[in-house]
Amino acid sequence: MIMRKSIFKTVDRCEILIRSTEHSGVSSGLGIYGYTEDKIEVGIVKLNSARRLLNSKQFSNSANRIFILRERINDYFLRDLKLFQISFASQPMLEAIIPPYIKQYSYSRWRNTIRKFYTDINSIPAAIKAIENLCYTPKTISYRLKLISELDNVIESATEFTDINQYINNYAVLYDLIDYCNELEIVAKEVFKRKSYLLKTMGILN
Repeated sequence: MIMRKSIFKTVDRCEILIRSTEHSGVSSGLGIYGYTEDKIEVGIVKLNSARRLLNSKQFSNSANRIFILRERINDYFLRDLKLFQISFASQPMLEAIIPPYIKQYSYSRWRNTIRKFYTDINSIPAAIKAIENLCYTPKTISYRLKLISELDNVIESATEFTDINQYINNYAVLYDLIDYCNELEIVAKEVFKRKSYLLKTMGILN
């Protein structure tokens, strides 16, 4: 998946990925999977919109801090979700803890779903016992909850945002670009898995 240590690095990575479609080998392989010139142009439009945002006066250090922290929380959540699904298999009470997939730019739902997920695990002894084999402890789960509280505090202290909805409205273009690039990367890995030089061209492999 697209590495997201900061908004800047994320957009740089997306640019490499999208611009690589100008390579004849990349474009011909992706074209079979629906990545026509029109669909690639959609990606270029999203990329240019993101660049304009980063170059605008609207962008701030606090916005980048929020972005980085959200990505950190989301990465933990997605990894934990996969592992816990396996660990909770065949235990109906525990399987019910697992939430459906949620997109980050539906912020309130994203935040509340993740908080409930970890809070439920921390409050059910059987869930804690089930994840012990994965080397998770109550302290690990408490750390995840602490990160969410930290995000709440960073957002609250970001004086340029009247509320989180303003943040989401301002920066939705970035998450829209990330979704596009993640999908493109998944398709490329499937198409070019035996042609690593093309994945390198796209910036997916080093």
